[in-house]
Amino acid sequence: MLNDGPPAPTKSLKAWAIVFSVFACLGWPWCAQAAETTLRLDQASVSIQMAGQVPQHMGSVALPYLWDKRHPGEQGVAEFEFEFNADPAQLKPQGLFIPRAGNAFEVILNGYPLLAQGEMNAFNAADYSKTPHWVQFPSQWLQAKNHLVMRIRADALRRAGLDILEIGEAQALRNKYEEAYRLQVTPVYFIVGFNLLVFGLAMAFWATSRTSLAGQAMSRDRLYLYAAAAELSWSIRMSDTLWVSPPLSWPWWGIVNSVVYPVWVLAALMFCHRVANVHAPWVEKTTGLILCIAIFSAVGVRLGLPAYFWTLSMGLLAVGALAYGVWFAVITTRQPSMDRMIISASAMANVVAGARDWWVIRVGGDLYGNGHSWIRYTSVLFGLTLLALIVQRFQMAQKKVENAADLLAQRLAERELELQQSFEQQKKLVQQQTRESERMLMIQDMHDGVGAHLSSVVRMMHAKHEPAHWGQIKFTLQDALDQLKLTVDSRNWQSGDLMALLADMRYRMESRLAACGIDLKWQVQELPCVSGLNVRAMQNLQYMLLGLISNVIQHSQATKLTLRAQHLGEHVQIELVDDGVGFDADAPRQRGLALVAARAEKLNALLTITSQPGGTRATIQLPA
Repeated sequence: MLNDGPPAPTKSLKAWAIVFSVFACLGWPWCAQAAETTLRLDQASVSIQMAGQVPQHMGSVALPYLWDKRHPGEQGVAEFEFEFNADPAQLKPQGLFIPRAGNAFEVILNGYPLLAQGEMNAFNAADYSKTPHWVQFPSQWLQAKNHLVMRIRADALRRAGLDILEIGEAQALRNKYEEAYRLQVTPVYFIVGFNLLVFGLAMAFWATSRTSLAGQAMSRDRLYLYAAAAELSWSIRMSDTLWVSPPLSWPWWGIVNSVVYPVWVLAALMFCHRVANVHAPWVEKTTGLILCIAIFSAVGVRLGLPAYFWTLSMGLLAVGALAYGVWFAVITTRQPSMDRMIISASAMANVVAGARDWWVIRVGGDLYGNGHSWIRYTSVLFGLTLLALIVQRFQMAQKKVENAADLLAQRLAERELELQQSFEQQKKLVQQQTRESERMLMIQDMHDGVGAHLSSVVRMMHAKHEPAHWGQIKFTLQDALDQLKLTVDSRNWQSGDLMALLADMRYRMESRLAACGIDLKWQVQELPCVSGLNVRAMQNLQYMLLGLISNVIQHSQATKLTLRAQHLGEHVQIELVDDGVGFDADAPRQRGLALVAARAEKLNALLTITSQPGGTRATIQLPA
């Protein structure tokens, strides 16, 4: 079953397609071999000494000599002897070109040591067999009949052996050496650097990408992770050519170097599969199975299993990749798109190169001669494809994010307008409710305060001994009047403004206290605005103070009343101190003090009343 086809091709992908076509048509011009003008030494007499055994003369052999093919799983030392004729009168400097030798080797010409690379007895140490070598020597060292000795140290499963040697004029062989180095080594620096660049970009895209499915959490796009895994694996694989002494000891470096190859193939395959948007769950399962087999065979062969296990696993990898390439090509012909066509062309080039390398190198054992890997070059094409596709996908993702951001901004603007309209409606409603609430509170205050006082007056006026109650009636009426005035004053207060509240209390009550023969002492410091004290709470505080002052006027027989107010850190403290007769503060409180205590509880204020003959102290503590 196929999902919706991939997006329309972009100009960048078309450009990559043109580059790919031109690259394929031009071919590999640097692979052409120069004309041979030197003496080739392709026959040698060989003596072999395995570890712990005596040397054995193997007779005459033809080069190249592939150690792993002739002595699988063994390590040892081989000595090659060459006999050749030369012109002793030759005056030009001479040279020796060694395409591949080792893992370590020594060269001796007519008893003169020419070149030594590595230690002959340090098995699985530094490896010099990955690059070509060249040495120049004086022409006087040549004789009519010459004897050349090549001694190599051969490590198991490390492509040891000896390629065909060439001896002759130094300049000609130097040119051949430089050409071989450019072919085998120089491209590796470019390939490794390019792969690491693509790896870095893919990891950056992966780290910043976010995708989500319906009902699922956000996650990073694995497309970029597959590309990063492929490029990192291939850069490790290719860097093996550059390591004389690898970063890990043997056989662990061999295991890593073997495993990264199938990881590269399968990660690249999964990248293509994800880009093409083809629904086929069996691909991931098969990929995982082949990778497990490859890892098992790589570890097993390095630790003692026969080498053909690795050959078989690589054959399975090549067949699987080829089968997927054919299947993908069929899908591309049915539903063509620029993405799929580029992937098909690049993938098939790598599949064909990989199959050729497996057949020539692994099956045929031609590690030298024609055995140079083709896939190291075709991998560049695939890396370019990966780079083009991940950049295109990232640009598409960025465009989607930008479109989503624009849509979100539009929706936010619409929502803000709706919220603003709703806020205006709520504001009007709150204002209306506030006015209504203020009316209700005022009515309630009038009912509970002035109304209660007037009701008391009416009851007293209907009592049997009316003249005895005229003083109480007068006090009650005056109290009601003061409360009414203070209630009207409270309409002008700001929330938390205690200074205004106390000023109104002094203005309204000082004359009344003086009329009763009580001297008011005013000791009020500068007080902060209490943020948690709204107008309603301030009215409760006002009624508390009015109740306490009324209690002093009516019962204390005091001649002096002191009102103190001060800011004490986290509290504001208000004190009323009189010099009256006092009362029993522990006795059950009468209605007036009970109402004062109830209002203090509503304010979350601490009310303390202490009294004794000679005076009473009432303290109110409010959180500041």
